[in-house]
Amino acid sequence: MLTQLVAPDLHRRNGQPAVPRLLLTMREAAEALGLCERSVWQLIDRGDIRVIRLPGRGRAARAIRVPFAELERWINDQLAIQHSGESTVAIAETNGRN
Repeated sequence: MLTQLVAPDLHRRNGQPAVPRLLLTMREAAEALGLCERSVWQLIDRGDIRVIRLPGRGRAARAIRVPFAELERWINDQLAIQHSGESTVAIAETNGRN
């Protein structure tokens, strides 16, 4: 399901088949989920979505990526919650932005 959203961003190199991106930037993760970046940060802060901090120096040391599998897991968790009749996880949106 989510693969279809990310697939157009895949790049072919040297005529080889496209390789799926396993780690997404915050912007890419938000776009894939249809949320704003702030909402994705809230999910991360609550521990609902795990991230990877990339090693590096300077600005690169602060690089954070969202594993593609984490987005799929979160979606599947939300579907399971909704189908079980429990309340869903609410994401606090501010200023009418999503």
